[in-house]
Amino acid sequence: MPDEPRKPSPHLPVFINHFLSKPIQNRQVLTTLFVDRQWSAGQIAQFTGWSKTSIIDAFSALGITRPQKQRIKSPFGWKLSDEGKLVAHIREQKTVRKIVQLSAKGLSATGIAKFLNERKVPTKNRKRWEHKTILAILERESGRKKENHV
Repeated sequence: MPDEPRKPSPHLPVFINHFLSKPIQNRQVLTTLFVDRQWSAGQIAQFTGWSKTSIIDAFSALGITRPQKQRIKSPFGWKLSDEGKLVAHIREQKTVRKIVQLSAKGLSATGIAKFLNERKVPTKNRKRWEHKTILAILERESGRKKENHV
């Protein structure tokens, strides 16, 4: 969780404006506040008295960026817990079971996608069901059944 910006001391703006007049001259200050403390440009502006625009321009000119967080996309039927572990998504698991049932009755992946789209069953990303998604779900489910029987 990012540190909250502290109210600047009455001497800080004088120090920054006198000795460190521009954000572009302060790589270490910007890196510490933006990358290490995860402050926004607005929070840094409020703290330092620099304009938000000059801070953003300095980020660009100095190549200051935050490391990209690796986003883990959970497969349909699953969600990420607060601890980052995959756990069953109850509503989506009902759809997964329906997909498996329809496949067992002989419906093709395209037929199952059409069935779900006609009934406006939501996908994880709120788009239309595609046969590739159905195939991935069926493959994942058949793998899970094999694991449970071993």
